Amino acid sequence: MEIFGSLERVMSDLYPYRYAIAATSIVAVALVAVLAWRRGWHLIARRHPKATLITAIVALAIAIPLGNYLLSPLWTRTTLEEQSPLALLTSGSAAQAATSTPTRLASTPPAMALAATPTPAPAAPTTIAPTEPSGGRATTTDEPTTVPAQPTEAPPPEPTATEVPPTPEPVAFAPHVTLSGQFHGADDFHFGQGTALIIEVEPGRYVLRFEEFSVRNGPDLYVYLSTNPDGASANDYNIGALKATDGSFNYDIPPDVDISIYRSVIIWCEPFAVLFATAPLFPVE
Repeated sequence: MEIFGSLERVMSDLYPYRYAIAATSIVAVALVAVLAWRRGWHLIARRHPKATLITAIVALAIAIPLGNYLLSPLWTRTTLEEQSPLALLTSGSAAQAATSTPTRLASTPPAMALAATPTPAPAAPTTIAPTEPSGGRATTTDEPTTVPAQPTEAPPPEPTATEVPPTPEPVAFAPHVTLSGQFHGADDFHFGQGTALIIEVEPGRYVLRFEEFSVRNGPDLYVYLSTNPDGASANDYNIGALKATDGSFNYDIPPDVDISIYRSVIIWCEPFAVLFATAPLFPVE
């Protein structure tokens, strides 16, 4: 099938001159038909109807399937629209937050947490009664002698509760675009446009997304991650068959694929070994 790839590359080089070539081809076919009619080739076909019929059947049996395989992609288009994983994850997080009920723990203010310490009442003064002296004569005093009360030592204050600073919550992972690039066609015939995105949807899990994508259709087109920023290389990784020629859609990248070594996303015609489009990848800050 590589011979068709070589033919396709030649046709792509001639594609800018397609209108002049088409007009020339029409004129050439008309001249051949006139020449065949003048030489009587149609009379030979009438004299050998069976051979002519068999030849026509064989020619059509080869030309129709081959022409459908090679030429039908030129006018066959497919469109696919898939939602971005960023939008899916964002909407899912919002819905989860809306349905969840926050739980609040009742807290007691520090001023009310400590019980009030009662203040002891002052002691009553002590009165000493008059005493009778040893001589038998009573001695009286006009006023009772008052001894001041000893101060009562207040109990030590209870220790106050110390406030523990809250532990900072870990930063939640947010899905984001890590690599991005714009598609361009390999030549005037093999056009390509749109955006290629490498999205980290979970730690270590990535999705390849095409946005507003469009490419020339061809037989058995595949999507590859390439280590060459300008096209194909020997270490390309096959992501899978191209889902559609137009639209926005996603590809899951297996977790064992090291995306750090790849420099572009390419659209590759598998049977003809022809490059259709390339999107060089650049880090997104």
